[in-house]
Amino acid sequence: MHGVNEITKETPEFVTERLNQLYEALGEITNKTAYKQALKQNSDYVQDKRFCLMLLRAEYFDPTKAATRLVMFMEGKLRHFGPDTLTRSITLRDLDRDDLACLASGQM
Repeated sequence: MHGVNEITKETPEFVTERLNQLYEALGEITNKTAYKQALKQNSDYVQDKRFCLMLLRAEYFDPTKAATRLVMFMEGKLRHFGPDTLTRSITLRDLDRDDLACLASGQM
């Protein structure tokens, strides 16, 4: 026993199919305010193949779960860091003094 799920072969066809299914699943989610805002700001960031593939991998290529994860990620980003971070990576400069102290403590 090694605790690793079956490895998925990521052929170009498989990846393209799952990305398309992810985009379809996003269309079925009705409550996605932050996601829509991010799309308006920079659709290239939100629909970037590498970004979406990261979410699909996190959900073992389940497009519905990955779509939910993406919407929730954008909602959390908007709530905790504001609209300026929706379409860019969060950096240490986005953290305040208390956030940095918490990070330095190693606590979760």
